[in-house]
Amino acid sequence: MLKSLFIQNAIASLLIIAVCNTSLAADLVSLWDPSSGLKPDEISEPYELIDNFTTPPYLESGKLIISNTSPSNIQLYIQREPLVDPSVPFSVTVNMKLVSGVSSSEYRAPAAIVFTIAPSRGIILWIDIDRVFFGKDRFVNGPVANVDTDEAMHAYRIEHDGDGNFTLFHDDVEILTGSAFESTPDHGPVRRFAFGDVTNASYGVSEWGAVSHNFINPVFRDSFETQAEQ
Repeated sequence: MLKSLFIQNAIASLLIIAVCNTSLAADLVSLWDPSSGLKPDEISEPYELIDNFTTPPYLESGKLIISNTSPSNIQLYIQREPLVDPSVPFSVTVNMKLVSGVSSSEYRAPAAIVFTIAPSRGIILWIDIDRVFFGKDRFVNGPVANVDTDEAMHAYRIEHDGDGNFTLFHDDVEILTGSAFESTPDHGPVRRFAFGDVTNASYGVSEWGAVSHNFINPVFRDSFETQAEQ
């Protein structure tokens, strides 16, 4: 009987720990807000800036400006594992406005939001003038939604079910669904999240507001925050 009671108490303790860990993970949110006066690579869970243009992104009137004048340039901000783990169910909100843009490929656009959920597997949301679309394969587009992208800043919320299925909301209205696909050139070898001008097939000017997500790794978040305080 004592053995049975011990086992019941142990199971109860494990359930409590599991619930607490789930709650803690759900409450951890990475937030970058340009109104703070910081660029994405300057926050406690820093993004890396990948930039081969002479004019780097800059802050202006509470927004981050990415301005490219040549298709040979890219400017994007990226977080990689182990800091982030976008393989889990998550919700991401990106506020942005595409001011102008040109693309030489129907499969690309001047602004993008990128998710790699496993090596060589992920999805890309492409944002063009008055249309958005998920990539379905490296050179195959999924369904297109015709919405305003250049008259005002809009909130793009992307939800992932943890199984490679994505839903896009434009200002809280569901407009698209898509699924992860395999492509090493598009998604690379590690899990990651990125936004900006990510392709040399397009270029333009975009304004970026707050970006938030809940797939931060709590262990490595603590590590980065400790380093930032030193």
